Amino acid sequence: MFKHNKNREEVEESDYWVSFTDLMSALVIILIFAIVFLMIQRGSSAIEQKRTVAKLLADINFYQTKNSTTSSEVDLITCEADAVDSNNVFAQKLAVNVNQYSELVEERNNTVHRMSNLLQREGLAAKVSNDGTSIVIPTDQLSFKQGQYEIPDSKRPLIEAIAEILYFNLVPDQRHKVYESVEIIGHTDSAPAKGMLFQNWGLSVHRAASFWEKVREVRPYGKELSSLVNWKGEALFSISGFGATRPLINDDDRPEEQKVNRRIEIRFGVKQFSDREMSAMSPKFDNF
Repeated sequence: MFKHNKNREEVEESDYWVSFTDLMSALVIILIFAIVFLMIQRGSSAIEQKRTVAKLLADINFYQTKNSTTSSEVDLITCEADAVDSNNVFAQKLAVNVNQYSELVEERNNTVHRMSNLLQREGLAAKVSNDGTSIVIPTDQLSFKQGQYEIPDSKRPLIEAIAEILYFNLVPDQRHKVYESVEIIGHTDSAPAKGMLFQNWGLSVHRAASFWEKVREVRPYGKELSSLVNWKGEALFSISGFGATRPLINDDDRPEEQKVNRRIEIRFGVKQFSDREMSAMSPKFDNF
């Protein structure tokens, strides 16, 4: 009789440990998806992502192997069985959203490179930013005079080409729904902008506004572009200026270095998770 009770206790204790192991495995899986999501957001390479996931999976395997041989005398944490199911559901939902976000990032990056190539064919020295989120246009391409923000009429053909390329990459098939925002950003060099309100800050904002206003004037594309809204019903396009605070070259004492820092940036921000989506994914712990 005593032996029978002892065997039953060992089975119950073993089952309890399995439940605890499943819970911890689920939590580690959630951590993997969260790390991958953050790596995608900061533009990590696919190789770096795979290495990170592989290391975490190896850690899980080690953890499970170690715990399968752990003595039954180890102190166990009390937890309810439905917590495992809740975390598994959360992990599945997070995996789906991470995959969707990854696809949006890939589509954005492909679109940015395609538009940059099209602009180069039109004679504009456009480049893609290092993180793949933006098209960068040197301001000398738009013939801004020193300390000024007006774009001369001689640059109208280039502005028309920009408006047309933006239109056909955003409007057909509601492609703009991929994006949270399209931001026109002005940047200056470190040389003080004399006679300008807020100096370099003001100059960068005025140049961004001048550029966007010229794009809006292009018919028929400008009107359509300015009326686009994101998934929240907010205006898709916006303008801002960073002055000399985000240089591509930190010490721009020479004219050729200042030339690099003076630029207009068109940044494409992909759709983010809404509060409702995050709430729907989150596990419920009401019973704890």
